[in-house]
Amino acid sequence: MDSPEDNLEKIYRSFTGREPGQVASSFFSALSYGDTYIQGTAVQAIKSEWVMSSVGLILPKHVATPPSPIDQVVVYLTAKDILGTKLASSVVISQLSRIPLDAVISFAARVLSIFRAPSASRREVDERFAKEWFIGPTQTRVLNLLRDPSRGLVVPQAILALIKYAMLYSGDSLVPGVEIGNVVLAMVAITDYLNPEREVENSENVITKVPGALGRELISNQVFNADPVEMNLFARFIRTWLQLPQELVGMSEIVDLEKVYQDAVGVPLRDVMAVALVLWAATTAKEGAGPFEEYFAVLKWTPERIRAAVSVFCADVPTFRAEVLKELKSTDWEFSAFGRYPAVTLYNGHLAVIDPALLLKRVFGWLPIYDIKFPSTDGARDRKRAAQAEQCLRRLAEIYTSEVLDSLGASTTVARRVFHDRDLRGAFSSVGVRVADTVVDYGDAWIVIEVTTSQLRRESVAGISDADVVGDLDKLVGEVEQIDSTITSLRVGQEKLTGTPCSVSTRFFPLLVLTEGFPVNPISLTLLREKVEECGLLIGDDVMPLEVVDVVELEMVEGIQEGGGPSLLELLDRKRKANLWRSNLRGFIVDELKLAPRQPRRVLELWEATFKELLPIIDPDRDPDTGLD
Repeated sequence: MDSPEDNLEKIYRSFTGREPGQVASSFFSALSYGDTYIQGTAVQAIKSEWVMSSVGLILPKHVATPPSPIDQVVVYLTAKDILGTKLASSVVISQLSRIPLDAVISFAARVLSIFRAPSASRREVDERFAKEWFIGPTQTRVLNLLRDPSRGLVVPQAILALIKYAMLYSGDSLVPGVEIGNVVLAMVAITDYLNPEREVENSENVITKVPGALGRELISNQVFNADPVEMNLFARFIRTWLQLPQELVGMSEIVDLEKVYQDAVGVPLRDVMAVALVLWAATTAKEGAGPFEEYFAVLKWTPERIRAAVSVFCADVPTFRAEVLKELKSTDWEFSAFGRYPAVTLYNGHLAVIDPALLLKRVFGWLPIYDIKFPSTDGARDRKRAAQAEQCLRRLAEIYTSEVLDSLGASTTVARRVFHDRDLRGAFSSVGVRVADTVVDYGDAWIVIEVTTSQLRRESVAGISDADVVGDLDKLVGEVEQIDSTITSLRVGQEKLTGTPCSVSTRFFPLLVLTEGFPVNPISLTLLREKVEECGLLIGDDVMPLEVVDVVELEMVEGIQEGGGPSLLELLDRKRKANLWRSNLRGFIVDELKLAPRQPRRVLELWEATFKELLPIIDPDRDPDTGLD
């Protein structure tokens, strides 16, 4: 047994006799700033770091650290990640040439129906297909990689690209005696060839003036992966296409959109909506292609009526192949044919919805206006009527947005007043004065809002060139001019609008609302703000940074306010000082503030109205209050 002196000696040596090797030779050791060391040594201590969060909670440092824009990115697994090596492009050809086209489309339809299901969790879907597609060590490797929440296995872009290449290499049937190819292997091989690295124009990788290859890629990616929020999509469509045209009969610019649609397309709009709703609900439950008649068994219609409505967004295989091949040599983000025909009738008579998200956007988004502008039968085309319908839809989109803003004003406890363009024109009627669409008065601050239906051009979405993106940004700068003009008018003549003098401490929050969405990210928002500043707009210490939002984000704020959360003004004020200040409002709310916005009452009522409008068409004998199974 060691003596007490021996034990003390051991303890002494454990603290003083085991310095790192570099200390033993030189007696000097490089210490890192911010690290903690055991007293008298260069041995780094193991410790937990605690910090105070923005709301006053004491939390571990790794938990309290706010997110950065890169944290919002999901990186898909490539063939090199999965198999340990990059596969030759010939693998795609060799596999697809031995898989019938119907089988490729059915595979894609099944995967995306599971991926797009309303209750689906990306993590659970990825793990499900990792176990289904791979075995042994490969499966283990993939599952381990997926433990990182920033990694993803199911890649919608790769799946649509798989169909594109199948149109070129897959036949209509398999030659007898030929072993069928591996569709998963073909899809995995494609991931190594999506969006190949482009030459970076600026060697310092600093993006200014133009988006560059990285900026274009980010914009295209964001637009492609902007999945619709079903409830908000239905609510807005019902309001703008069905309700408002009836409520605003006689108002200039307003036409009966349903009548114009039927005259141009030859099918009632509500029939198209009904079959799309039934098909979407059945597809996300069924998981893949199935017999045509099985999808529409709930409809007590004639087969001719069903097929007429479905034909608006569904093509047979030869027609679909021809449309896809037209854009095969375009960029990796060109999927216009899939947007026009999100459903395909296969050779065996089955119906495949390629992507339920594309189906929703095709029928309940902006695209129905193109059915009016470019009907399949040229003899039915009325250019003047189509132009009136498009102008009407743009006006109704603005009216819908003003209703959201009015609801926002009514759902906050902060004293405020909402003034629309008619009020602003009345107050600031001087010649040459331009006004914004809406301003919201918070007493010591104003939110100045311009609403536009402007959309990115197809070339910008496909990431073809910097000039296309810059052209779209220039259009937005024109919209910002109206915000700037209104701020100037409010600075010097607020009392003309409100009847009270302007506060000396008033701040202005410029807000651009794009009803059809815009890919807000650190690159696109920085470029827009840069162009606005170059034009001498929104200048002054009292003007906060320009923000860009869509209608769904406004509805998120609407739900937050109804639940007693921060107002729109508070959110905009907090965002400009946040880590995600150059990201979109949705990301700031969900990722940085960790809020879970609920749907506002107004949207819920319109959601219910969707079924009340369509269920009598789907089943005349059914009580619409029972909902859709």
